[in-house]
Amino acid sequence: MAAPHNKFTDEQIAVLLTNRHVRKVGRSFVYFTDDFKRQFWQMYKEENQLPHEILLKLGIDYQLLGRSRVQGMIQNLRKKFERETEEERKLGPRQRPVIMTPERQVTQLRAEVEYLRQENEFLKKIVSAGKEVKR
Repeated sequence: MAAPHNKFTDEQIAVLLTNRHVRKVGRSFVYFTDDFKRQFWQMYKEENQLPHEILLKLGIDYQLLGRSRVQGMIQNLRKKFERETEEERKLGPRQRPVIMTPERQVTQLRAEVEYLRQENEFLKKIVSAGKEVKR
């Protein structure tokens, strides 16, 4: 079903454009949404699903894209997400960009409040110890 020389036909472009995960299509390329990329990578890496299964679940015809295009997409996603993971490790936990669910926000805020309480108590002890030394 793939077009000769990896070029998409007008019909194939029209089919691809009907999918909500496709951002842009040309004769020889397909750009997917960031949401698609995250979903694909999670299913591929964390859930160990096969590329053709993932594409089917996300409404994309594996054969229409072709094996080499799918393999290239996987390589690009690997570079993107492994680079992001490496950068996040370098940043440390307080500087990491994280998509927050409401539950995760509450948990993080509770931990931050507890940390600030402990810090406040510590500072109070230092101040009171300083006053005792002056007497």
